[in-house]
Amino acid sequence: MGGAIEVRQGLAITVMDVESARFHSTKKMGSSKKSKKKVKAPPSFTLIRTTEVKVVGDVPPDQTAQIIREKGLKIGMRFRAHHRRVSVRYAFGSALPPVGDFKEVNEDASVTTACHAVFGRREQWFGFKIAKEDIPPLPDPSKPEADRVYFIVTVENFIPNHKLDFDEVPVVAILASLAGFRQHYALGMGIFTLGKKRQSIQFDTSVIGKMEVDEP
Repeated sequence: MGGAIEVRQGLAITVMDVESARFHSTKKMGSSKKSKKKVKAPPSFTLIRTTEVKVVGDVPPDQTAQIIREKGLKIGMRFRAHHRRVSVRYAFGSALPPVGDFKEVNEDASVTTACHAVFGRREQWFGFKIAKEDIPPLPDPSKPEADRVYFIVTVENFIPNHKLDFDEVPVVAILASLAGFRQHYALGMGIFTLGKKRQSIQFDTSVIGKMEVDEP
């Protein structure tokens, strides 16, 4: 991850859990004229989505794990325009850590601006950094392929048209030492749904590809 490298690389995202609850009660649509017909607004939900993310591609896992810990990360997530982001928390490990081990991120304006420069201002980009000092050593250096980063993302105002509906949330990542996303990035795709507990579905995704970018 990082640099205009001609190797296949991307992010694999596994959904571990989705908690969903009604965000507000159904309301009647306002009108300047009184009407006997009641129009219901679609239900809106709060989602708490726990995922496991790993880097996939041609770079050996030990090299990937080492360079991430040497440089840190810059990450951008493109939430839908109607989402109300509550929090993004992360933790590293080879298995899902306790909730108390997760650390909340703050938006970094420079990373969000770097996302806008390449991907435009469609929907709403949220950029943040994970400093190298905040990334723990590998729990088992002999098994770098088990290295994972876990996210707990909470959004309000998820409005499905049907219980099987989804919202797509792309994720881009680069090394923190790079200025932006103009030359290279690892791409992942988050698919937000109501989750199995509400008889919906949960999508695991893997995005992988080779980027060939000419120097300007």
